[in-house]
Amino acid sequence: MNGDEPAVFGPARLPRRRALLRGPAGQAPKRRRPSLPAETAFHTTFVGDVPVVSGPVEIDLSGTDRLRAALLAAADDHSVVVADLSATGFCDTQAIRALIVLSHQLARRGGQLRLVIGAGPVAHILEMLGADQILAVFPSLIEAASQQS
Repeated sequence: MNGDEPAVFGPARLPRRRALLRGPAGQAPKRRRPSLPAETAFHTTFVGDVPVVSGPVEIDLSGTDRLRAALLAAADDHSVVVADLSATGFCDTQAIRALIVLSHQLARRGGQLRLVIGAGPVAHILEMLGADQILAVFPSLIEAASQQS
């Protein structure tokens, strides 16, 4: 390579690469916000007279407040509340903490928070943290809703 040839990886290539990263009229491309998963809501249904709050596929830090709000709303008029997390594949530790705190609050009022957890990752996280010894965990929704207080 002599001094007359442009360097393949040298500064001569940088301006062209930057131009490719620019949007129309030389403007920097707009950054897209990461979209939330399609299913992030908590839904409340009833099995008999027991409210059942169903969780989304993932409960991360941003979903913890929605989890707490949904469970508190269900606990307003009922002593037993079921949190159905059987379809949840990920549950942040802050959400688990919120479940424990709410469980203690309901117990002080004579109520109970019952969790429905499948045999997936959430069950493993609860077991690793020892939360399965603190919370009332059930393998199925029928068992959780039908057990007498």
